[in-house]
Amino acid sequence: MRDALYGLYGALRMARMDGSGIDYIGRDARSAWASLWALAVIVPGQMVLILIADWPRIAEGTMLGVIALRALAVVISVVGYLLIVESLLRLTLGTQHFARFMATMNWVGAVQVGIGVPLLLLTQVQAVPIPAAQFIGIVVSLWSLFFQGLAARRSLEVGRLAAAGLVVLDIFTSQFVDALAEATLWPPAAG
Repeated sequence: MRDALYGLYGALRMARMDGSGIDYIGRDARSAWASLWALAVIVPGQMVLILIADWPRIAEGTMLGVIALRALAVVISVVGYLLIVESLLRLTLGTQHFARFMATMNWVGAVQVGIGVPLLLLTQVQAVPIPAAQFIGIVVSLWSLFFQGLAARRSLEVGRLAAAGLVVLDIFTSQFVDALAEATLWPPAAG
C-alpha cells in the first residue's frame, strides 16, 4: 500500500510538471507490481470516457458486450505498450529502469484519467460554453502529452527526443488497439 500511495503522490507532483515527483516512485519490482492498482482507476475511468463519447452507438448494441470489450482493449493497450517498451529497452538501454518506468506510467495514467473524466463531464453537461470546452480539451491534451513525456524522461533517464518517441509509441499503441476494438464491435459495412 505504501508503494501505491508514494507512486500516486509522485505522479501528482509530476502532473504539476515537477520532475522531482519521480523521487517518490520506487525503482523495484514491488513498486511496479503495486502500480497495477492504477488500473483500478484507469479502466473504469476509460469506460466513463468511452460511454460518454460513444453513447449513441453503444445504445444500439449490447451495452455489456461493448463495455467488456472496451475494458479488455484498455488493459491490452496498457500491457501491450509496457511489453513493447520493455522489448525496446532490452535492445537498447537495458532494463534496469523498466520497473520504475512501469510504475510511473501506470500512476501517470491514473492521474490523467482522474483529471480527464471530471473535465469531460463538465463539457458534456454543458457547464461551460462550447468554445471554452474545446479550449479546455486542447489544453488538457497538450498537458497530457507533456506530462507523459516528463514521466518517460525522468523514469528512464533519457533525453527529450527519446521520451517524445515513447509518447508517440503510446499513442500509436492505444489507437491501434482501439481500432481493433472498434472493428470488432462495429465492423465496416461491406460494399
